[in-house]
Amino acid sequence: FVRHERRENMISSGVEILRRYFHVHDYQYTEKGLKLALNKLKFANLDDMLAVIGDENNTQITAQDILYAVYPNAKDEANNHSLPIAGGRSNLSANSLPIKGLPPRGAVDFGKCCHPIPGDRIVGIGNIENAITIHTIDCPKLENFNHTPENWHDLSWDMEEREDRSFVGQINVVVINVPGSLGTITSAIGRSRSNIRNIDFLVREQDFFKLLIDVEVTDLKQFSGMIAGLRALQEVQSVERAYH
Repeated sequence: FVRHERRENMISSGVEILRRYFHVHDYQYTEKGLKLALNKLKFANLDDMLAVIGDENNTQITAQDILYAVYPNAKDEANNHSLPIAGGRSNLSANSLPIKGLPPRGAVDFGKCCHPIPGDRIVGIGNIENAITIHTIDCPKLENFNHTPENWHDLSWDMEEREDRSFVGQINVVVINVPGSLGTITSAIGRSRSNIRNIDFLVREQDFFKLLIDVEVTDLKQFSGMIAGLRALQEVQSVERAYH
């Protein structure tokens, strides 16, 4: 009984420690977010993690470790300077992009069906005008080009030669329709140092709405961290990368 009572007290202390830590750093504390981070933190269940945090002799993990697991972009320092946008812009030159494998001449486009971001595995599809459209390797549209393998170009990002620029990614977000939910979403995206370029309301219902959001990010790590942070929010039902 004593052991059980001590564990319950440790769990309660863990909750209070994390609530305060998340609040001080202006991040939303939710059990949903903590549960999403359990595998990353190597805990079998939420109570085990809370008990460790609430143990005064704990040397295993810190509240900061948990914050960073729930909101991966939280450890990146704020950087407010604007970046030139690359994703989605047509008639880019091959020499202006940090991509290996592009022909020296011809226009380059990013597929608006998949919006490639540095860090994605990518492929280029050429046409008769020597223009190339860049797709992610898992883009559904690539099935349309299976019969013309000669038009495929093996490409990769040159991560070392990247200049400061942003690329456009898209996400589908299903949001619970409660007061302030949209503001919470936009604030979370801003906290990840991502910029919102456009928001479309795809579905509006009484209890939820579905958004298509264009965001500007520098790479896949930032994009994935932003998505992880959104999934931790109580107001968010689901977040997925958008493909068309």
